[in-house]
Amino acid sequence: MKNPCKACAEYCMGLCWERIEYLEWYQEYCDRVRKQIKDASRRGERGQECVDPVR
Repeated sequence: MKNPCKACAEYCMGLCWERIEYLEWYQEYCDRVRKQIKDASRRGERGQECVDPVR
């Protein structure tokens, strides 16, 4: 029989690792979104605003 404390610790470490990976992914995602927003606002500052599509 496996040691229940060890099994619990392994399970908990797995959950913690998944959480860490998620937080790292989320931080990278937020950084990319911030960069896109900053780049879009810079385009506006240089007079390159988006033009409405031709209808």
